[in-house]
Amino acid sequence: MGEQEPYWSVLSADEYKLVNIQGRLEKFYESGWESFHLLMDTLQRNGLDKKLEDKTLLEYGCGVGRVTNVLAQKFKRVHAYDVSTPHLALARQVTNSLGLANVDYVAVQSLRDMQELPQIDMAYSIIVLQHNPPPIIRLILESMLDALKPGGIALFQLLTYQEGYSFQADEYLSSKRPTQIEMHVLPQQRVFEIIADKGCQVLEVLDDALAGYRKGQLSNTFLVQKR
Repeated sequence: MGEQEPYWSVLSADEYKLVNIQGRLEKFYESGWESFHLLMDTLQRNGLDKKLEDKTLLEYGCGVGRVTNVLAQKFKRVHAYDVSTPHLALARQVTNSLGLANVDYVAVQSLRDMQELPQIDMAYSIIVLQHNPPPIIRLILESMLDALKPGGIALFQLLTYQEGYSFQADEYLSSKRPTQIEMHVLPQQRVFEIIADKGCQVLEVLDDALAGYRKGQLSNTFLVQKR
């Protein structure tokens, strides 16, 4: 996807396919400010929007830097992780064009990369986790929460319900890879267990439309804090 449809794979609207992207790239990157303002609204409701310029943030699934380069203008340092090197190359181009020098891009190549994260004040991930099978969602969440400093904050979004969804690791590993973007679920109960196991508490759980409102499907945004 990073090679064939890098922008559409982030925001799946036809206007962001490569054949249509000319003249729409500015709009694509401007949408990163909308995501940032949603983050800020959530932090503000909980009194957590102070002194961001002194804080470090880790974004998992940074893609082409749509939100990353907005975050870099507000936070002291941003550690931006993604599995796609073509996406990361485009993200770096935008960072350089803006003259930002406080973003570290990291290509995730193995599970070990997620177990060696820097200590951070905040973790952030939207429209990403749902594209990973449940065991990988769990590992990513555990790794991000482990990386939080005491009092640190994490805001992340994922699908928590989809009618008829089930997952078996053996069946998944033996099947052919789907031709469409994968969508996976981690139930709320499991998410709450991970949060508690990592010494964090839930501050908010919001229903959201980040996976698109569909019958029989639920997407949630979680705001949690390390004790």
